Amino acid sequence: MQDRIRDVHHQVRSLSPAQAEVWFTVVVEQYAPTMEVRGRVVGPRCPSRTTIEISYPLQRIPYPPDGTPPLTMRVVIPDPSLWRPDAPYLYHAHLELWRDGERVSEKEFDLGLRTRT
Repeated sequence: MQDRIRDVHHQVRSLSPAQAEVWFTVVVEQYAPTMEVRGRVVGPRCPSRTTIEISYPLQRIPYPPDGTPPLTMRVVIPDPSLWRPDAPYLYHAHLELWRDGERVSEKEFDLGLRTRT
């Protein structure tokens, strides 16, 4: 099947107590110009804490640098909850691949936002 998500790469582009920006690149079997990515990131979730989950929609990258793959989107999370061993906050990503107005594939996974020390 050509119209399917083979993989999703995510990259934390910026992370501070005020805001996180994560870029998602969808890798497909065969790219077509009519493909687009839609989706959202929901969270935070933490088994040991009470949280209020918020849905953050994927957005187009306003000024993509040269060489950015065509199926790359971003999400901006204000006031992110960072993953720590004693408070493992996670966000749930749900990405969909659309072609010619029809959803053809989707992928879901969890991710944690943390700083490396």
